[in-house]
Amino acid sequence: MPTELSAVQITTSSGNRLATAVGNGVGAPEPMSPLAIRVHGEYMEMPGLRLTVRQAARLFGMAPDAADAVLHELRRASLLACSSMVPLH
Repeated sequence: MPTELSAVQITTSSGNRLATAVGNGVGAPEPMSPLAIRVHGEYMEMPGLRLTVRQAARLFGMAPDAADAVLHELRRASLLACSSMVPLH
């Protein structure tokens, strides 16, 4: 599925593990980027928010490739999930 057709939605929240949410495969968490922490905070303030990568880039004021990288970081940390777009009828 092309990235621009994907939407991301908050699935879990854990304030205690936010700053070190991404695992490195060895069991120890890796620190999250300040940008990822900011974007996660925006999702926490707007429960149920679903955005394409392009929409996220506009909302968060960043380039689409940067938005894609941040959203990927949050997905790897199990803080966001990708879901298919539901067609409007």
